[in-house]
Amino acid sequence: DIASNLGLTKAALYYYVKNKDEVLFECHQQAYDAMDILLEKKLVGKNGLEQLGVLYCDFVRMLTASGISLLTDVNSLSEGNKIKVLKRRGKIERKIIKLVKQGQSDGSIREGDPRLHVFFFMGALNWLNAWYDNSGHFKGEDIALHFATQMRLGIAAA
Repeated sequence: DIASNLGLTKAALYYYVKNKDEVLFECHQQAYDAMDILLEKKLVGKNGLEQLGVLYCDFVRMLTASGISLLTDVNSLSEGNKIKVLKRRGKIERKIIKLVKQGQSDGSIREGDPRLHVFFFMGALNWLNAWYDNSGHFKGEDIALHFATQMRLGIAAA
């Protein structure tokens, strides 16, 4: 699937990478590189919930436009690459948790364990690649706006 998505044959793909583990590892890295770029955006004058809403929309747009998937299965990776990917995922989660805490401090996000807030809305992103079809009924922008609205409604302070 990866080779065909890149417009390559399997033989051509394996010219550039050693094995399936390296391909999967690079897919994880590509997704996290893109997320890091989005997390670096500075949204001046916005409260924590507004910043998170913009970030979440950007995540959905990235996933629907690029075909990058947030890979949840790390068990197919070698032990060394699995450790690297989980460490990288943890760094991204901590950055998002920091935004949730900021929103809790400024009163825009309801109280509760910030990790659970993050797991709630990131779970929807993780499953996006399981059902999204860019030639289907739903367009990426529509999904981004709808998902961001649902995320905000789910964690906004009353």
